[in-house]
Amino acid sequence: MGEAEGFKVVNLLLTCIFLPYMASASVLVHDNKWEPRPRPYKYWADLQKDPVFHPDNVKDVVVARHSIAFIPCKIIGLVDHSVSWFHKPSSMLLTVDDFVYTTDKRISSHINEERTEQVLMITDVNFEDEGEYTCQVSTQPAISLNFHLHVIIAVAMIKGKKERYLNSGEDIVLRCTIPRLTYSPEYFLWYLGNNIYTYEDKENVEVITESKTRSSKLVIHNAQVSDSGNYTCTASNARPSHVIVHVVPEEVPSAIHHEDSSGCTSTSERLQNFLLIVIYAVFVT
Repeated sequence: MGEAEGFKVVNLLLTCIFLPYMASASVLVHDNKWEPRPRPYKYWADLQKDPVFHPDNVKDVVVARHSIAFIPCKIIGLVDHSVSWFHKPSSMLLTVDDFVYTTDKRISSHINEERTEQVLMITDVNFEDEGEYTCQVSTQPAISLNFHLHVIIAVAMIKGKKERYLNSGEDIVLRCTIPRLTYSPEYFLWYLGNNIYTYEDKENVEVITESKTRSSKLVIHNAQVSDSGNYTCTASNARPSHVIVHVVPEEVPSAIHHEDSSGCTSTSERLQNFLLIVIYAVFVT
C-alpha cells in the first residue's frame, strides 16, 4: 500500500470515529470542509424575543346568560412563560396556565398545543360574572391585557315582517340571527306551530347554519298551502322569535293579502284590496 493510499485509509478511519462527536459539537463535514451546524432558526428566534399579545385579540366578549363563556388570550412567542388570569376589581387570581386557584368549579383555563392561545372558560355564566378579566404573561416585568365580559339575555330575531304572504310554488326563506353575541350558539331550532320542524325527509327543505354570522336560514322550495303556519326560531340560551307565513293558492294573488309591517292595513289599502277582490271575482270567475 502506497503512502497516499495509507493516508486515505487513516483519514477515513478518523472521520468515522470522530464524526459523531463533530456532529454533536454543532459542526458538519461536507466535501472535506468543516461547516457549522445550522440552529433551528424558528425556535431560537422565539427564545430571543419577548412575548407580545396578538393584535387580533377580541377584548369585548358578549355571551348569553347560562351559556359558556370563552375568553381567548392570543400571545406571540410565549415559549415557556406562564399565563395567569385575574378577575378585577379585586384582582383575584383565577388560574395559572392550566392550574385553577379559585374555588369556583365553573372556571378553567386551557392552552392549545402551539402555545399561542390561552382560553379562560366559565360555564353557566350569570350576570355576576360580568366585568374585567386580565390575561398576564410572566415576563420581567409582566405584561397584561384586559378583556371585558358582557352577559346578556340573548334574543333570536327573524329578519323581515312578522306576517308574510306568498303564492304557492314560491320559496319560503326565513333567516334567524342572534344579535350582539361574539360566538355562535350551540344550536338553532325551528318550530312550526308547537312542534319541532323536521326536514330530514323533505327534499325541498334546507337549513343552513353559519357560525361566522351566527345565523340559521330555513328555506322551503316550492311552498304549498300546507306549509302555512307560525314559524319559530330559537337558539341555545336565547329567547325565541316568531313569524306567521300564509301560503295562498295560485288562483288568489298574494298581493291581495299583503299588509304593512305593523300588521294593520290603512283605509285606502283596505279599499284597494276590496276592489281587487271584486275585479278578480267579476273577470276571473
